[in-house]
Amino acid sequence: MGALRSSPFVLTVGLNPAWQNTLRFERFRPGEVNRAAALLESAAGKAINAARAIRTVGGRGLVLQFAGGWTGRLLRRELRRENIRHVTVPVRARTRVCTTVLDEHTGSMTELIEPSGTITAREVRQMRETAGEYVPRAAVAALCGSWPPGVPASLPADIVRRAAGDTVVVLDAWRDAHQVLAAGVHVLKVNLAELQRLADESTPARSAETLFRRYPLSLIAVTAGGGPVCVFTRREAWRFILPDTGSVVNPLGAGDCVTGVLAWHFACSARLRQDLVARNVSGDGIVPPLRAALAAASASCASVCPAEFNPTTAGGIQKQVRVERL
Repeated sequence: MGALRSSPFVLTVGLNPAWQNTLRFERFRPGEVNRAAALLESAAGKAINAARAIRTVGGRGLVLQFAGGWTGRLLRRELRRENIRHVTVPVRARTRVCTTVLDEHTGSMTELIEPSGTITAREVRQMRETAGEYVPRAAVAALCGSWPPGVPASLPADIVRRAAGDTVVVLDAWRDAHQVLAAGVHVLKVNLAELQRLADESTPARSAETLFRRYPLSLIAVTAGGGPVCVFTRREAWRFILPDTGSVVNPLGAGDCVTGVLAWHFACSARLRQDLVARNVSGDGIVPPLRAALAAASASCASVCPAEFNPTTAGGIQKQVRVERL
């Protein structure tokens, strides 16, 4: 971890990682026996996917996570193979397995998610102590995904409060998020359905207005699958329109690419971090990083592995992203 002591880095916090099995079928028929044409096994979960995207663009990232059981051992081994740095709090519960079913005939994706094991009170305390060591040192701390049974909302909220004065906090989650948002999150990244559930409003603009009024947020990014992405600050709003890049192989992890690449751009710019912390971010500062993050997400859809993409392809897509002021 020596390199992290002197260089800006992004801490991606994943309280609910997964061992990912991705099965590819020429044609998947529900209700029948299906034989897969190919299997890819990988470390996954939103924090790991975001860290994979950060590594791909040459950034410095560190995953903070729970992991346990034989799947947890596979997870840690795979992270070492991929050269993704991590700090793991060991737990008794086995790390869940998630299975992605890709139908090449229809281009559809089906995700099967195992229930998560319960985290003990002692393990929660250990995560709280470990986060207290690493969060204040990070340029950006990104809390990614859900939290498993046994983890109270007070844990991620406390992780947010551990951030130093110039650490930007990103939240890529929505369930039980109100306490976390109130703790001092600067950037919220959710999809459209999640935004509307959080705000209980009918439109993105009204939802953003409600959340800005309730919480000390600086930026809200609202993804919509392959559709236009809406981004709001307290003063401005934009719509980002992605080009049609052809067939989609696996969209899983695309949103995590947005989180990871965007967080790395924040880490690289002290001025942008200052503006986000002061809740005074401008379009000149935020639009270029968002274009890069969304282009990486689009490029990742061409890969079987979640959040894996070709930087050259992403660079070409970035030039085609259209931005409209709302």
